[in-house]
Amino acid sequence: LRRQFATIDANHDGAIDASEYGNLVLIKQAGKAAPPLARFDANGDGKLEFAEYVALVQALAPQQDAGKGGKK
Repeated sequence: LRRQFATIDANHDGAIDASEYGNLVLIKQAGKAAPPLARFDANGDGKLEFAEYVALVQALAPQQDAGKGGKK
C-alpha cells in the first residue's frame, strides 16, 4: 500500500490531495458513486495521509476472503 500511496502522491508531499484523489483506482472504479475525499479525511486538512488512505482502501477494496469459511 505504501508503494501505491507514493505513486498517487504525484507532488510527493506525503499526502493525497483532491487533484490526486481522482487518480485512485478504487475511486475511478466507483465512478459517480465514489465517496468524496472528505469521507476519509479524518483530520479535516483536505488531504489523505497514509493512515487515512489505508482506511479508504479497507472501506472500498473488495475483501479477498469474503465468504470463505466464515460463520454467519
